[in-house]
Amino acid sequence: MEVEPYPSINLQDTASTIPILPYSRIVGQEQIKLALEIAYVAPQRLGGVLISGQRGTGKSTAVRAFARVVYGQLPVTLPINATEDRVVGGWKIDALMQSNPEWQSGLLKEANDRLLYVDEVNLLDDHIVLNNLATLYYAQGHYSEAEPLYKRSRSIYEGQLGADHPDIAQSLNNLANLYCTQGRYSEAKPLYERSLSIYEGQLGANHPTVATSLNNLAELHRSQGYYSQAEPLFERSLSIRKKQLGADHPDIAQSFNNLAGLYDSQGRHSEAEPLYGRSLDICFQKLGQEHPTTQVVLKNFVTCLQDAIAANQSDRLSNHPLTQDILTQLRES
Repeated sequence: MEVEPYPSINLQDTASTIPILPYSRIVGQEQIKLALEIAYVAPQRLGGVLISGQRGTGKSTAVRAFARVVYGQLPVTLPINATEDRVVGGWKIDALMQSNPEWQSGLLKEANDRLLYVDEVNLLDDHIVLNNLATLYYAQGHYSEAEPLYKRSRSIYEGQLGADHPDIAQSLNNLANLYCTQGRYSEAKPLYERSLSIYEGQLGANHPTVATSLNNLAELHRSQGYYSQAEPLFERSLSIRKKQLGADHPDIAQSFNNLAGLYDSQGRHSEAEPLYGRSLDICFQKLGQEHPTTQVVLKNFVTCLQDAIAANQSDRLSNHPLTQDILTQLRES
């Protein structure tokens, strides 16, 4: 059964109930209007607009009116307490706790080709503002802008929380992810390792977050072709998730997929194939066939079977109906 995205308020439907002053009737605030208009016509040159002023001077009114006239609807509002997964997307926590995983799209996706509005930004702690802004830049591919913000955020975190707080581990992980995306593996490795060490010390060796950290470090090694170093990390991550999350959790599917990908990279196609199959079983059951994660695993599975055919190893694969059906289609294509 297909899992519907996390429901969100349709601002277009509710806009008629919120009185919005027409943009053309806003008198004064010429700098605000000019900045908004420049950001609209040249978004790659101007990453955003920071509006500061006394209460009651029309800051929010100007933004909402501008969004209404340009996009035909109100802006997507980023709550001041938004977590990173709410910004970029992630699993619904309450649904996960009931073993019924549901994916919620991030606010970035909702705001795609629209206006993302952060109200009352002055109420946020500096490190949260910097981290969220860095995440926004990272998601948009603006890596050079994201890096110094992640670093400043981590520096503030360490000063306030100490060097071994779990939030420091998350900050290290964010910066390491950025470096990996840029292929800067030697800089990412010590950050992933320190993040893992903090999580193990603060949360325990078998915490699900430790499993995620292990997976990140393993993926770093796999990306560089260090398969012998990646394999035990992937295996340990899978073991933790099995114990802590249950056998059919979506994160288990991710672990099966990642370990299978490692085997496939080494030409161990007959070992990869059943892991992809188990990953797909979970995805079909928990997420549905059309879910993006399911589609990624399915694509990887097909690639694995193509590799097995090219290596003349298809006779070593299982007789699983899905495997044989895809093999037949590949041979006939």
